[in-house]
Amino acid sequence: APLFESIQMISAAAGWAITGGPGQGIARTSDGGRTWEQVQVQAAPQVASFVSATEAWVVAGGPPPGGGPAGAPAPPAEVDHTTDGGATWTRGTPFAATGAPVSLQMRGRSGWMSTERTPTGTGAEVFTTADGDSWHRTNSPATCPGGGRASLFFLSDLRTGFLTDFCANSTEPVLNRTRDGGRSWSAIHLAAPRGYRRGAQGDGLCEVGQPVFFDRLHGFVDGACGFTTGANPLQYAALYETADGGTRWSAHTTPAIGSLQMTSSSVGYLVGVSQAYVYTFYRTHDGGRSWVKAVPPPFISSAGFPVDIAFINSSTGWAVAVGGTEPAMWMTRDGGNSWVNLRTKIGMSISASPTP
Repeated sequence: APLFESIQMISAAAGWAITGGPGQGIARTSDGGRTWEQVQVQAAPQVASFVSATEAWVVAGGPPPGGGPAGAPAPPAEVDHTTDGGATWTRGTPFAATGAPVSLQMRGRSGWMSTERTPTGTGAEVFTTADGDSWHRTNSPATCPGGGRASLFFLSDLRTGFLTDFCANSTEPVLNRTRDGGRSWSAIHLAAPRGYRRGAQGDGLCEVGQPVFFDRLHGFVDGACGFTTGANPLQYAALYETADGGTRWSAHTTPAIGSLQMTSSSVGYLVGVSQAYVYTFYRTHDGGRSWVKAVPPPFISSAGFPVDIAFINSSTGWAVAVGGTEPAMWMTRDGGNSWVNLRTKIGMSISASPTP
């Protein structure tokens, strides 16, 4: 059966998901997640920008994560677009990328895409479009040692943007900022998470997650430093907050590593692995300055695999198992005080038709 890789809910009823396993692709729901229709796309999707209940942009093709087999030619990427829930797709012009696509953001027909940094040292690439069809490589920040994800986020002015870093041998997380639409970038060095000290257990890795802004001044991004990749007790994490558009960032210690989502400048949720290696669910009501344990979705205590969360406001949210053998999704309407098992199913009922 298809399995969830990530979800994004648009409203209490409508949402999208990227699926993996035997049914790799895109799925959508119109009943709050109880049932999902899998949408056929032109090629295996890697990342997407879900705009509304019916509109989506999907990066199809491109190099696989990690670069794929040595010497194998990388397939071209293309950004395809639907406005009718996936019944028809407009295919974008193919273009070449060195790393796997990891982040896509669309504002109208303007957009940006970033790729991963490859283990061989190739830096993250940034592509941009003004018409949603033709994509062009723009300037990228200087590379850092190590390979990994490089997510981006642009503000509504279409000029101010942030690109995250994943760096080896690091003393602190790094966030890159542009104020001219990606023509030039400057590095912002964030304070190391409390407890992290490079060299204490070997050369460390630092990574920064997906930035989010609630207006042109107030935003958040999560970061972690540690000695292995992934969510585990050898990672130290923080939530970084800015009130001046990203020039200065203050660090708030987080109690776990995993999936973190801020729903406003004060309310946020976190599900992940604590230093005791226990999957736990937390929430904050003061912008990440303090965290309290909330009631976790029942399946996460013994999950053994990542969990993704998607909240549409301070009380209504979903949690899905990223892994396992069957799709699992739970929903809360009271901010995590109680959860309902949706016993969700992913079916195949929408056949995509390309349009010129």
